Amino acid sequence: MEPVDVIKERAEAIKEFLTNEGFRPEIEGSDVKLKYEGERLWVIQDEKDLEYVRVMFFNFWPIESAKERLAVYEAASEVTSGTKGASICVADDDVSSSVDLLVGSTEALLKVLPRALEVCGVGAHRFRDAVPRILARMEAEADDSGPETPKPPAVD
Repeated sequence: MEPVDVIKERAEAIKEFLTNEGFRPEIEGSDVKLKYEGERLWVIQDEKDLEYVRVMFFNFWPIESAKERLAVYEAASEVTSGTKGASICVADDDVSSSVDLLVGSTEALLKVLPRALEVCGVGAHRFRDAVPRILARMEAEADDSGPETPKPPAVD
């Protein structure tokens, strides 16, 4: 079977599986998209690597300022290192959550897909909790530094 046929067949199997789980998935190209916990979620396949599948919430957090970007990077690191299987990716001015899978068959994928959806959601949820907490800490640290120390007068 050609890789493109494997991808199409797997996309149909994913769609059927998710439909049976109560979702309303759609196939777009070789990927399957759906709403999960109110977010756009994609199950992405790679024709060049048939064992690779990525589950991803795209662009669920827009970055609105330079200060927020610092908190976003810290939260991404915290969540990625502290959440089994989830990766938080910062790209340009948006943040995505993903789970990368290496599966040998469609059957193997379907066995782990519900957990991958959950882990992807947990990563996004933890990130959303982390950013305001980190921003609040940054504000408190800025307030704790006190007023700027005056410079001594210049000596002539």
